[in-house]
Amino acid sequence: MRTSRWFKFDCGKEQASPCVLTVRLRGPIDRSHLRLFEEAVRWRDGAHRALGRRIDLHVDANTRDGEIFAAMEIGRLLRRESAWPVPSFRC
Repeated sequence: MRTSRWFKFDCGKEQASPCVLTVRLRGPIDRSHLRLFEEAVRWRDGAHRALGRRIDLHVDANTRDGEIFAAMEIGRLLRRESAWPVPSFRC
């Protein structure tokens, strides 16, 4: 497993199971969040080529407010990349 402040990468032990790249988005949405997500997609694509395994893209977003156009573009990328939202609420 590889992690940073902004992402977590985990591959199961079985070759048949996909790896998962989870991108963390925090705070008001702005262009830096868009660049972070674009970089995560490029990183995922490179890791896919290097490992030869499917890598699912998940997004853990805890955001509010910010730039509407950056948020809309992130939404487009999420749909294009078939990313899965990760529930981040706590009970």
